[in-house]
Amino acid sequence: MLDLDRVNTTQKWGSRILWCAEVVWPVLGALLVFNEKMLAHYPALTEIIETIKQQAIWGFIVYFGLLIVGKILIRKGRTVCWKALQAQVDTLQQIACPEQAADLTDNHRVTLFRWQRFSWRPFLTHPKRWRQLLKKGKHPWSGWLKPVLRSGQTSKNTKTIFWAPDDSRQAEGMAGYCWATGRAERFDTLPPLTKTSNNDKRQKYSERANMPVAMVDRYLDRDRPLPRSLLGMSVKTSRYKAWGVLVIDSQSPGGIDYALADNAFMVIASPLSVLLEEL
Repeated sequence: MLDLDRVNTTQKWGSRILWCAEVVWPVLGALLVFNEKMLAHYPALTEIIETIKQQAIWGFIVYFGLLIVGKILIRKGRTVCWKALQAQVDTLQQIACPEQAADLTDNHRVTLFRWQRFSWRPFLTHPKRWRQLLKKGKHPWSGWLKPVLRSGQTSKNTKTIFWAPDDSRQAEGMAGYCWATGRAERFDTLPPLTKTSNNDKRQKYSERANMPVAMVDRYLDRDRPLPRSLLGMSVKTSRYKAWGVLVIDSQSPGGIDYALADNAFMVIASPLSVLLEEL
């Protein structure tokens, strides 16, 4: 999950590094045009500058290194875009989940998932399950939906990631199902589950929520509640390129007002697509 404070820090460091590059370039240029007549009365300084000129290639390497690193960090920062997206998912949560006003925000959430071709996360999170994942055709470059933003200020440290391969029939979770269909999807009145729920109930939930049974088991074993209602909406950039999925989940079977959610998404869809184009 994206940490906006870290994004802000990254962008600041990127700006500082670019500033260093801007300083290195004129200094390097000044040294290259220097000739010994300019400092005829300072032979020691002249000798130092001549030595630096002989090693000028390293100055160019440092300059281009700083330039590349600075540009990458600023690109990864995009603080304004991410903050605007955070404001939009927070607003969508408030509109789509009326019950959250008198409840914990963690019980009614909006999560933005980004599709990525490559991800090591499932293999780093569950290193002992490599063989099982590979047997199912899941490999790091098979396509994944990774959470990048979530409404509210809690439950940010999630490691959940959904498989979204080229074979859409194998896509997992609401996020994967919505990505596969390319349209809004809903799962409502999902059955309640607890840590003591038997395998039959877990299997039924798994089928209705399009989640692997193993993922359902992991949630319950850690005493983490599973949503009772879900709404997914595919998001695209301003160039109509598929970018990811917005998923609204609620612990209440009637916790999502689908009509309000649809209207709110229609309002934010255009500015959202423009922001996604920059990321």
